[in-house]
Amino acid sequence: RYPRDTYLMSTKMPIKWMTKPEQMELQFQEQLDRLHLDCIDFYLIHMMERETYSRCEKWCAFEFLMRKRAEGKFKEFGISVHDTPEFLEEVLKKHPEIDFVMLQINYVDWENKAIRARESYEIAMKHNKPVVVMEPCKAGTLAVLPDKAAALMKAYNPEASLASWAYRFVGSLPGVRMVLAGMP
Repeated sequence: RYPRDTYLMSTKMPIKWMTKPEQMELQFQEQLDRLHLDCIDFYLIHMMERETYSRCEKWCAFEFLMRKRAEGKFKEFGISVHDTPEFLEEVLKKHPEIDFVMLQINYVDWENKAIRARESYEIAMKHNKPVVVMEPCKAGTLAVLPDKAAALMKAYNPEASLASWAYRFVGSLPGVRMVLAGMP
């Protein structure tokens, strides 16, 4: 096993693609074995949306993770949310044991009526859940902007890269704990 004082490690539970509850234990142990670790820092239920949530409830996934945390197998667990702010509110009300949420946030999606990033962020803050940001640069599209937008940003700060504006936006939000790169 590797020493634990040099890095943070995270991994995820892909319940959306599992077919039976027994796979949770097998997946969890396989991840620990492949990582050569006894304890993971951050564990995530991946792609939380209504279908995944229904399966989590049916399979007692939250209870499973609470047992694993009590056994010292990981320190914190969260959910990556791929649904509405109302859904996030419902999940956080029912499961206050969730330690953090992963949300798609960037300055384009902040007020996007389909993604509703600001509203989801506000729900996380209301429940005092730190946020891990995914897609801060919208898969790299915010690193290459239309000429008019790029010119405005360069006029304001010629030294800043276009991508840096996206990272600064999400990094400046209170409660953001981590920003993932989000670019291929």
